[in-house]
Order: sequence, then structure tokens, then C-alpha cells
Amino acid sequence: MILKILAPFIIFAIALIQSIYSNQINKKKWLKFALIGLLISSLIVGIFVIKIDDDSAKRISKEQKNSIDSLRIENSLLGSKIDSLYNALNRGMQDRSAQEMEMEKKVNELNKKLEPFVNLALTKYPAYDMQTALNKIALDIENAKQLAKPPILNATAKEINRDKDGITLLLQFTPSKNQSLGMIEFIAELETNNSSKIVEFWPSTKGGAFSSGKDSKKISSDGKSARLIYSLISAGKPTFELKVTKSTMVRISGNYLVEPIIIEIE
Repeated sequence: MILKILAPFIIFAIALIQSIYSNQINKKKWLKFALIGLLISSLIVGIFVIKIDDDSAKRISKEQKNSIDSLRIENSLLGSKIDSLYNALNRGMQDRSAQEMEMEKKVNELNKKLEPFVNLALTKYPAYDMQTALNKIALDIENAKQLAKPPILNATAKEINRDKDGITLLLQFTPSKNQSLGMIEFIAELETNNSSKIVEFWPSTKGGAFSSGKDSKKISSDGKSARLIYSLISAGKPTFELKVTKSTMVRISGNYLVEPIIIEIE
């Protein structure tokens, strides 16, 4: 920067000296050549400074252009991100709106389904508030469902008796409800890897009077399974006697049993 400022002043000073002292300079050649050298040096310095300034200006212009291009790219990327965020937010709001509409629809459907129960609760229990009346109706419905369920038989007594012909299992069940059972079915199955066979399968009067028919009992030809179907004449506890030839495991299932019972007869 200093050279750039001094160069014109040096040239101006040389020109002024030549103008004022031209005669003296012409007489002294070394001074003339010195001034000419100084003038040429000033010119070279000026050209050099101009070249440096030009290169610097080009470099700065290039850097500014690159910076502007970079900013444009960043602005473009930022704009894309903003657009993506806006679209995602817009989709989220649309989805939320759809979910809210669907939820409102389900709530309306549920209200329509609950309306008869609300009316019934307020009619049957007018002295209570709506929530308490609904709770009582729910309890009534649950009790009705329990009453509608079929009774379940639970094994409560077992006896094992031996004689010369084999081993007899007496098994007695207690119903979960005090109501008529109708037709009662039991199926007995022996383990297959045992030579024991079923020789008798019949209801016992220890459980109460019963009604049976000619097809009430059916024992398979190999003696490994048997079926018993009968009904109690009055209230009682279903009881049967199963006789096998020797010790074995037996699997008992039936229409009033939740799951089969495995019993060892020995």
C-alpha cells in the first residue's frame, strides 16, 4: 500500500527535478542515468503493485463468489429442510385430524351402544346417580352371565377297592351350581403301554338315583377306553365306578369337566 502511494510522488519529483535542473542534469550523465533508473524503478514498482492489487482483487472476488455460491447452496438446503419440515408438520396435522375424527366417530358409536344401558340403569335404579346406576347394571349383567354358564364338576371324593377280579375306582363329583345337569358324559382312557383293561364302567347310587339306557355304557373291544352317559333323577353328586384288571393310569374327561383328570389306580 505504501509503495502504491509513493510511486506517483517519486515520478512527479523526478519530472519536477528534470524540469528545473535540466541543464545541470545534462552536464552530469551519472545523475541523468540515476534519475532515469529511479524513474524506471518507480514504473516497475507501480506495475508490480498494480499486478498485486489486480491479483488480490481477483482472489477476493473469487472468494466472494465462492462464499455467495456456498450461501446459495446452504440457503437452498435450508429451504429444502424447511419445506420437508413443513410437509411433515402438515401431514402430522392431517393425520392427527383424521385420528381425532376417527376417535370422535368411535366415541359416538360407543355412546349409541351405551345409550340403552344408560336408560335401563336410570329406569331400574332411579335413586342413584348415573355412574352408580351403570355400575349396578354392569354387576347385574355379570351375575346373569355367571348364571348362564354351565355348571362345572369338581372331583371331591375317591375310593379304591380290590377284589379277585381287579381294582375298582369310585370317583364322585360336586357340581359348581345347584341345578339340573341333564345328560352327563364321562370318558375313561387307559395308558396304552399297560396290559390293564376296563371291565366295568357304571354310575353309583352313592351319588343319588340315576336314569340310564341300553346305550349308556360302551367299552371298546380292546378294553382301553369306555364311555358312560346317564342322568341324575334328582339333585345329587355324579358318581361312577370304574373297574380295571390291574394297576394303571386312567384319564377321565367329560362334558362338565374343565380339563381331563389323570388318576392312578393301584
